[in-house]
Amino acid sequence: MKHPIISGALLCMAALPATAVAQSINFETQDYKSIGVYDTWENSPFRKGQLQGNVAVVDNHLTAMDSVLSIVPNSSAKILGFQRSRYGSNTFGARIDLKETFELTPETKYVHVLINKPVSGRVMLIGLGKRKDRAGQNAETEQFWVFSNNTVTPDQWCDAVFPIKGAGGIDIYSLVVVPDAESSHTRSADFACYIDKIVVNDKSTSDIEREDYPTSFKKDQTYTRGDRGLKAVKLQASTINVAASITKGKTPVYSDLTSKQFQVKPGQTVTPAFDYSGTWMSGYVYLDYGRDGKFSYDIQANGKPDNSDLVTYSFYKNKNSKGTSVNNGNTLVQPSFTIPANLPIGFYRMRYKVDWDNIDPRGNASHDNNIVNNGGAIVDVRLNVHGDSVNVNDANRNGEVLAADGSKLNSYRIPFGKSFTIKMNPERGFTYSGIRLRHGYNLAGDSLVHSTPQYEDVIFRKSQFKKDDTFTIPAIYVDGDLEIEGLFISSTSTVVNDYPVNFDKATKRTRTDRVLNGVGLGEIAHNVANTELMYHNLTNKSFIARQGSTVKPFVNYSAGWMNAYVYLDKEQDGDFNVEEVGAKGALTESTDLVSFSGLTLSDQTRYNSAGTQLDNLNTLNTPAFKIPENLADGFYLMRYKVDWDSADPAGRIDEQNNIVNNGGAIADIRVLVTKREKVTAKVFSNHGLLTAFNGKDLNNAELPLGKGLTVLAKSEKGYKLTGLRLRHGILGGDSIANKVAQYVDTYFTANDLKGGMLQLNGGYVDGDLEFYPTFEPATAAEEAAGEYILVFDDEFNQPNGTQPDPARWTRSIRYGAAWNRWISNSNDVIFCQDSCLVARAIPNPDKSTDNVDMLTGAVETRGLYSFTYGKVEVRLRTNPHRGNFPAAWMMPQPPAEGWPKAGEIDIFETIDTQNRAYHTIHSNWTYTLGNKSNPQSGFNEAVNVADWHVYGVEWDAERITWTVDGQEVGSYAKSTDQNALDNGQWPFTKPFYLILNQSVGNGSWAANPDVNHVYETRFDYIRVYQKVPTTGIIEVTPNANNSNVVYDLSGRRVNNPSKGLYIVNGKKVYIK
Repeated sequence: MKHPIISGALLCMAALPATAVAQSINFETQDYKSIGVYDTWENSPFRKGQLQGNVAVVDNHLTAMDSVLSIVPNSSAKILGFQRSRYGSNTFGARIDLKETFELTPETKYVHVLINKPVSGRVMLIGLGKRKDRAGQNAETEQFWVFSNNTVTPDQWCDAVFPIKGAGGIDIYSLVVVPDAESSHTRSADFACYIDKIVVNDKSTSDIEREDYPTSFKKDQTYTRGDRGLKAVKLQASTINVAASITKGKTPVYSDLTSKQFQVKPGQTVTPAFDYSGTWMSGYVYLDYGRDGKFSYDIQANGKPDNSDLVTYSFYKNKNSKGTSVNNGNTLVQPSFTIPANLPIGFYRMRYKVDWDNIDPRGNASHDNNIVNNGGAIVDVRLNVHGDSVNVNDANRNGEVLAADGSKLNSYRIPFGKSFTIKMNPERGFTYSGIRLRHGYNLAGDSLVHSTPQYEDVIFRKSQFKKDDTFTIPAIYVDGDLEIEGLFISSTSTVVNDYPVNFDKATKRTRTDRVLNGVGLGEIAHNVANTELMYHNLTNKSFIARQGSTVKPFVNYSAGWMNAYVYLDKEQDGDFNVEEVGAKGALTESTDLVSFSGLTLSDQTRYNSAGTQLDNLNTLNTPAFKIPENLADGFYLMRYKVDWDSADPAGRIDEQNNIVNNGGAIADIRVLVTKREKVTAKVFSNHGLLTAFNGKDLNNAELPLGKGLTVLAKSEKGYKLTGLRLRHGILGGDSIANKVAQYVDTYFTANDLKGGMLQLNGGYVDGDLEFYPTFEPATAAEEAAGEYILVFDDEFNQPNGTQPDPARWTRSIRYGAAWNRWISNSNDVIFCQDSCLVARAIPNPDKSTDNVDMLTGAVETRGLYSFTYGKVEVRLRTNPHRGNFPAAWMMPQPPAEGWPKAGEIDIFETIDTQNRAYHTIHSNWTYTLGNKSNPQSGFNEAVNVADWHVYGVEWDAERITWTVDGQEVGSYAKSTDQNALDNGQWPFTKPFYLILNQSVGNGSWAANPDVNHVYETRFDYIRVYQKVPTTGIIEVTPNANNSNVVYDLSGRRVNNPSKGLYIVNGKKVYIK
């Protein structure tokens, strides 16, 4: 339980704090002039006389015992009641007119207000008064607004403290207590609050502290500026990192880093330091000697700390903590201080504060030098005050833990901060699964003393022990007394672990320069979901491997000087059993460590798991390994670990290298080991069909294991597609076996199935498949609006090196415009590769036959395919370089008026090294007449164009809308002004065709090209969707009428259709 400090002022009103009192009101008698309400809002109904406020002195009914304080905080007979009206602004408050005025002075005074309100948050105080030298000034002039230093706990008596000061010569006539200042202006109900004991004095701390180690701001407050910030704190040669970078609105001002520690000995003289980006701030350091949950900060007249918890500061009132005069506060150089020689051993809370000219450990709360507004910060850490040695004890049953030399661990003494080797000695009939290590101080008591950690428990698994049953406890854990519990179990029991890691799985990465983006096996890769985390659970995904096959793992990690390790739980026992690596990196058949990029061996040589000796460990290249022949079919857990020079599957955590501090990561994923080559698909559907993309029936279909497929869902008439559930894996048994999922349900929304189509990569085909599409009744409006269906597409799945489908594409023709001035029919600038269309601009290899600097590639559907209205999506990526100028766009199908009258729709363009995507329309209205902003006709946004993105345009009779990865980025509407339409504002009413090209600039927009560079853009697919007026399948027929022409859903003619979905005479037909 917390034990808050309660001022004598609250226990007995007659015993006020020993501070100079300028004003005191307790409402027991009329020790005030008058009471009322006040609102700063000029249009407030309370200022205009439309409403009367509700405020009165009432009997105190809030005299219950406080369960936290264990006292009655306010036993007064009378209190001030105030109704916070929903009709007032958030600065509506209770006004107390003073019998005697008091003066604002350059020295800070503090107003204490005892308040009880039903909502949390800080309170505001407004001072009304006038200057002495301005006889005509109204006494209701607002002279200060200030928030309380502390946050108020709902439905409890709290002492709100307000720092106030002024230039002098200002008399305060009235105080306004504003209970709801942090709320929005949308309050829909009134509430009552109660006020008592208003005291003005020089005491800056609250008379009631419910919170340990409070701050003057909310502890989730973020920086309000990006030019200042605290990056690290130091003590002697040790550093604790706080923030890698400072981001306005994201990086917290307060950091609780009590999981970290500095280490000192009694009597030692130490010097703290700050790593702070910014100037004109000062440093303050506190040490809670009494371990009572608060920092005292009294100082003597000469500036030296007066037996308080303030141990050092660089500047306050023109002095530092040594009493030395300091000309200005632009310094963070901290004087040294000495740990008392008689200070008991243990953990203490230590606070580092960057602030301006203020020794309050909570932070400067004044209006003109607020710690948050000034870019200050507060960090709490632990200080480990230790001796030369620590105690070690065991706590065991069914065995004992011994020192390596066989000594019993009963008040055993070992050196502080040195590693310690133990040996397990189980009783007959028992073995062990590991140890639980408790390390720190007060091991038999509470783990938290006023929220400061005293010890922690760590589990070390048997897999981390050597074959001789010894284990060396890293020195980082010998930071206090040790209690070692051997986890002894019956030798006949089955040990089931849960794939542990040596850190909290919710831990966020501490470095911005090192990130695990994904993992892979062979040709399959999976990205992590949240790169901010250290641990990644990818067990809803899988890889596929066959017994006896050789596979190559890899990690996608954005940094160097780290190593990669891969583990496979061959025994499926919930843990990774790692045996000692042999000479030259040799791995045993029984070890679960299957591949590593680098490791220092016992003879201090460096090798990878392929037996290659390394000059250094700056490598993440994990060698291929063989899947054991004797593994049974099933899913196994595989772990990828990025760490530094450690085979520990849970992560390295010694004092030199910690996986968290080093920016490492761990990802767990499933791997299907199987001899199967085929899987079976089943479809469970009502009110619609699910087929393969080519229209072939999927129900009971055999599919290749691990090969991706595309499915197409179509609703019956009167219904609409709303989603799809896919169950995939080893079906028919338990969903979990040996702690590993055997099958997974993956859910797709209607948005995922654009046009009813869904592409599934090979990772989903990791066993048998069960498809559960859902179709719901469509409303009349939805039927009338229609649904998008795929009418044209090209996935560019032709063999590598071949040309795109001539039934869809033709080469663009060379003319004199920038984009087509160097177009070529060469097969080197347009070709298919890796299921993509590759468009290039290359140096001209033979100017003697074609006198241009470069050859560029472009294809179009002119004369082959065009459409009016619909949705286009093209997935592409390009390589930024000076002069780069690729595009995906649309032009009107001839015959048409000349450019720009007939219009142009640019789906995607980018130039040079800009990571921006451009989307534009051109017309007579925008280009010739210059109305590019009436309405806005071009849009652009930041995009990493080197990555894959889906760029889209949706075009109907009234509007053109652009999207990137499904998110709208711009829209251009048809005008309602007939004059604009008459001048060509909307020429987009006729068929347009598609163009894909890689061009280079000429200096007019994109820069002149680097004629020695190869430019490349890859198009993964392009798809066109159009709406049809009705949903669903029009007709079901037993076979195809040979007199009709039959097309598949991609528009290809089919001479001998089998069972599936086709287009016959313009209708969608399902052939049985």
